[in-house]
Amino acid sequence: MPFGQQAITSQMGLLAREVTDLAAALQIIAASTHSADRHCEPLGDYRSVKLSGLRIGCFTDDGTFPVSACVRRAVSQATQILERAGATIVPWQPLQVPRAFELCMGIFTADGGDLLAGLLGKDMRDPRIKQLMFLGGRSRFTLSLLATLLRAIGQPTMAQGLAPLRNRDTAHYWRLAEALSDYREAFAQALDTADGGSIDVLLGPATALPAWTHGAGMELLTAGAYTFLYNALGYPAGVVPVTRVRTDEEATRPATRDLVKRAREVDLGSAGLPVAVQIAARPWQEHVALAAMACVQMAARSETEYPHTPC
Repeated sequence: MPFGQQAITSQMGLLAREVTDLAAALQIIAASTHSADRHCEPLGDYRSVKLSGLRIGCFTDDGTFPVSACVRRAVSQATQILERAGATIVPWQPLQVPRAFELCMGIFTADGGDLLAGLLGKDMRDPRIKQLMFLGGRSRFTLSLLATLLRAIGQPTMAQGLAPLRNRDTAHYWRLAEALSDYREAFAQALDTADGGSIDVLLGPATALPAWTHGAGMELLTAGAYTFLYNALGYPAGVVPVTRVRTDEEATRPATRDLVKRAREVDLGSAGLPVAVQIAARPWQEHVALAAMACVQMAARSETEYPHTPC
């Protein structure tokens, strides 16, 4: 995202095999960032976090896209791991996640893709980026017509995905930024006022499916909306593997005409693939998320680790 787009700011994302490696890398980043920006709070030590003092809100479906059976089971297993470690598990449904997804997409495409087009120039586009840029540059009338046609041919999911792309004016962008600020405030209040006490950590799916088959992302954009929630909120979040797809979990989705039928195709043949969960914490509480992730990774390692083979 450009520096001028401050509604959802870009952040560094790290990939590692071990939570301990993530923590070490974050410590380096946090040290350099804190010295350059006094508004940043120092990173805490995840090893000092007592899981027995945490209240963890758990959910398996955020309302954007139905999850696969293996994903639902992965969340359940991670919940059991953290509960055995002493954390208090609270069934909790995130606030209006489809609205957060719409706000993210509206903000990301508020310029109709002009900035991205300028940066890419004549370079080849990834098909998914190319599709998004094309749609983002269409007029409101054209997008409304497309949505109507998609619904008429039994594609309500894709039609719904066009809604955030229909406006490309400064006034609308400011309204989106204000709506996002209101959403963040309401979400934090919902966490603070949860039954039984405030929630410290959120545990849910990382995505609605196991690893997607090549090209499926063109039609399954909303299946990845589970990560958009924390982009919208600005909360630290991480993904950690828990289990693997079982054979009896490959064909549990009903047949449909909608393009989300690709989700059924992704499930088929997925037995043995790793399945992860997503763990998020409050702003400036990266160490709390890391502590929960480390606990889950250690307990689930025997089920998720691939056997080591010599090169």
